[in-house]
Amino acid sequence: MNAKVAGRITRGTPPIRQHDQYQRQNPGVCEDPCVFSGRYHLAGLAFVVTYVLLDTNQWDRMPALRHRLAAALLYGALQARGDTVIGLPTVVREEVGLHLIEKHDKAMRVVERNLGEARQILGSALHVDRASDDDVREALDARLDELRDVVEEVTVLGDDLAAAGRMVLAYEPPNTRESQQYRDCVLWQTALRLAEDHEVIIVTNDSGFYADKASNELSPDLLAAADDVSASLTAVRTVEDLLVLWGSLSPAVERPELIDLFTDAMSEKVNEALETQEIRFTVRGPEDRDTDIEAFLTEIHDQIIESGKVSLYLEDPDYPDAADSPAYADVEGSATVGISGPEVLEASLDRVIVRALTPHGEPLISSMIFAGGVTAYLGGRPPQPYQFRVRLEA
Repeated sequence: MNAKVAGRITRGTPPIRQHDQYQRQNPGVCEDPCVFSGRYHLAGLAFVVTYVLLDTNQWDRMPALRHRLAAALLYGALQARGDTVIGLPTVVREEVGLHLIEKHDKAMRVVERNLGEARQILGSALHVDRASDDDVREALDARLDELRDVVEEVTVLGDDLAAAGRMVLAYEPPNTRESQQYRDCVLWQTALRLAEDHEVIIVTNDSGFYADKASNELSPDLLAAADDVSASLTAVRTVEDLLVLWGSLSPAVERPELIDLFTDAMSEKVNEALETQEIRFTVRGPEDRDTDIEAFLTEIHDQIIESGKVSLYLEDPDYPDAADSPAYADVEGSATVGISGPEVLEASLDRVIVRALTPHGEPLISSMIFAGGVTAYLGGRPPQPYQFRVRLEA
């Protein structure tokens, strides 16, 4: 499977952030990170990066990387494996753009057909504008710009193209006499060049790269080519296989810190809700029992969502030093956490139940249910809408 075993990929920071950190420590030495042949140079210093090169067949499974599988991939690249970027060779980018245009066209035909049936049934239906090919290309550009700290476009050089052509003419893998795979050869030559200086993982399920259809080993010819240049290169068939290689994904923020962030955000929102309901209590602090939270990934790659429950002791502001708390609140809600801080960007309450603590039971004081959540922007970069959640392991 490995031409040269890359070893355990170390935890660190993405290259652009690494440059920023270097610049703060050495002001004026290098103003911009310069990319040359896949290598980041800072005043003559080169940072080794792990490039994950996805073949088009993997990009097609995760349109514009807005997909549950893509969420895990991006999170793993950004956090779990440190100095790792998703490398996007220009030849793959062009094909991805064309495939997105085809997918959009196919999706719109389905929408128009279904709306036509709705119009027949109801006499009228919504009109949905079909985006142009340029609109699709611009949407891809915008998405890649959003992901610029974890996805890097890799320029294919003339030497890569020439070497790929020679592979096709010689029927070298991933080519056969029956099937010439020029684009796959360009991907391989780009990976081979990068792997001379960096660790590279190719993710492709094209059988031509492997010893046989059932194997996960690179073909002997490709292994020999990698060995000739002492390349550090690994190939896996799918993104799922890559995630297995990386191991389980846990929150980048340690669980106690996640709990503290969630508790503080819920406390702030509960104080606002109590004031709105004219209930003369404020939050004193959480109960000793464990806070029940879960963390989720979304398509916003540098944020996680915390959802769960917490019980908060309340106090009467007129008697802040009272030995016993007069009431407590059972709280359910969610918080959006920016993982680079970490910081809470947004918090929402779903449900708050306030009960008095008395020797004769727990009489209900108030039950507040917030339809759709009551949200508040708390600072940092404004949170973005998300469409799905992927649970992170604790």
